[in-house]
Amino acid sequence: MTHIVRNLTCMNEVKNFTPMDLALLRRLAGRGLSLDVAMILKDAHPLETALLGAMGLPGRGQPTYILRDGESSFASQMQVEDSLARITMIAPEPELKVPIAPWLALVENMIRQAGRRHAKIITAEVPVASAGFEIFRRAGFTVYSRESIHYRSSDEEAGLETGDFEGSGPLILQPIEETDYVRLDALYSNTVPRLVQQVAPPPSDGWDGLAIMQNNRLRGCLYVTTGKRGALIQPFLHPELYDLVGEVFRQALPMLDNQPLFVRLRAHQEWLRNALADLGFVEYTRFALMARHTVIKTETHVFSPLTVLEHMALPGNIEIALETALAKREIALETALETREPQEV
Repeated sequence: MTHIVRNLTCMNEVKNFTPMDLALLRRLAGRGLSLDVAMILKDAHPLETALLGAMGLPGRGQPTYILRDGESSFASQMQVEDSLARITMIAPEPELKVPIAPWLALVENMIRQAGRRHAKIITAEVPVASAGFEIFRRAGFTVYSRESIHYRSSDEEAGLETGDFEGSGPLILQPIEETDYVRLDALYSNTVPRLVQQVAPPPSDGWDGLAIMQNNRLRGCLYVTTGKRGALIQPFLHPELYDLVGEVFRQALPMLDNQPLFVRLRAHQEWLRNALADLGFVEYTRFALMARHTVIKTETHVFSPLTVLEHMALPGNIEIALETALAKREIALETALETREPQEV
């Protein structure tokens, strides 16, 4: 531990990205470790998001940070939405048996920056088989849930004739409408563990994907995020659909435009695994949803030791006593100044 602290103190300070760092970030981005599954599928280019973040446009881009340590350089990015921040990349990808001090410095800097932006929690989706997992553990992050990503190629590549499956009568899948948002928020609150809700709240910009109706009741949804590499499906299902999971996905597959599909299953959703396997999904990789609380920095200017008393409702006798004490203090100070002998020049 002393070795790490010594290296941290010798390192140059982490600084904000500027257009002068563009060439450096271009070299590092190709060797970075992505820490947000949705961003991986969207294939958002770090250079573009860094430039937008450097321009300071609200809601655009991602704050990016650079660390130069002698001949080596490092970079990191995060995204801040309301009270939640997400680390999306650290670069280059950490390696085993290599000092982790530079990456620790980057992570600690992002924790501080997230707090300054009034984010209460900062998260990262870290591959469990990577050296980054140990870095985030050393930085004080806790595993809130495990995640498994299941992959299925397009219908032609997998050889599954999903179009031949018939619907199951009362089970209907249809695009999510804005009127469904309130019921989906309630379903999320009742089916997702409270611990996970703290670090993975429902979508802030509304739900998108397929609503699952049964007997004219909303029983769940498949929240879909699309990108250049395919579609990421996050299922939110009522337990009553336990025996109908296979049918839900059979109806959904023809509606997802015949593209590569990824399904994210968190630890409390492992009961969906067998149904996905029957439809040709295979486990692609595993992540750990890790999080840490930040410290929100607030600045308060205090001009007098009695400032805290100015806005307090005090009884009349206490107010008179305070005024008398202050008056005596001023008189004593004036007397001392008048009687003080002038100093020789």
